[in-house]
Amino acid sequence: MLIFVLMGKEGFKINFITVIKLIIKAIRLYRKTCAKKLKSMCFKRWFKKPELQFTPNGKKTLLSFAINKYGGGNDLRGCLNDQKNFCKMVKDAYPDFVIKQFKDADVTKRRFIEEVKRAIAELKEGYVLLLHFSGHGTQVIDRNGDETNGYDEGIVCIDGVVIDDDIADALRGIRDDASVDLFFDSCFSRGNTRNNPTEFRNKFIPNPEVHDNTPKRIRIPREDMKYAVFSACQEHQTAADAFLNNEYCGAFTCYLTKSFKTNITRGEWDKGVHEYLPSSVFDQDPALDTNERLFSKIVLT
Repeated sequence: MLIFVLMGKEGFKINFITVIKLIIKAIRLYRKTCAKKLKSMCFKRWFKKPELQFTPNGKKTLLSFAINKYGGGNDLRGCLNDQKNFCKMVKDAYPDFVIKQFKDADVTKRRFIEEVKRAIAELKEGYVLLLHFSGHGTQVIDRNGDETNGYDEGIVCIDGVVIDDDIADALRGIRDDASVDLFFDSCFSRGNTRNNPTEFRNKFIPNPEVHDNTPKRIRIPREDMKYAVFSACQEHQTAADAFLNNEYCGAFTCYLTKSFKTNITRGEWDKGVHEYLPSSVFDQDPALDTNERLFSKIVLT
């Protein structure tokens, strides 16, 4: 009846149409506003960093990180085998080790750093921590001026690079009465490995921003050496992702596990690895960086 009355009078007819248009406009605006709020809520839910879930560490802990599937033509083939073989070596020798393995997509920058920080913070007297990484290395431009050649070295995680400075920060607070050893089966040089009959790939991703010709292996800055670093090669060399013993693997980890014996010192272990590397096939020369006290101390204890 109201509509009929309004429609019957021209003046009210115009006002009625205007009101209807305003109502429609208000409904559209309301829907648009609600859609924006809903979209915002969804984005916040989707892009909020999830809380990392941690499994317990032990008195003896091995953190093992390995990546084969980098994508973009940078895939490797032996890193997961490196992880398998290194973890088996540790578990066979010392069954009480807690072994935590992270593979491919699990090896993010955040996961790597937070796992290391957490393990370091939990160290107590007599605790043992091992860190093994098998994957690509690279170089990035030094942002804080602490590198003489202008570049930082780093390990390549699935979502980016963790530079040596960040690893050093994660290692702060190591106790004198705890044991910490790091193993890097990757390389940080731009050189080419010589031709040989064994099919392999270099474990290095070049950075187009880096034009330096004096590459080096990873050297973690430290004030005083409270840990040991086993590296796959020297500064001017590359580490091989090779085919040995009927499987793809890193040449360094392969001979690292082969030369291991219980109750050997770090120096003796390094000497054992050098019985195999360098060789006529692989010219990489592994390195051990530590202090004199740790050099002659029994490893993994």
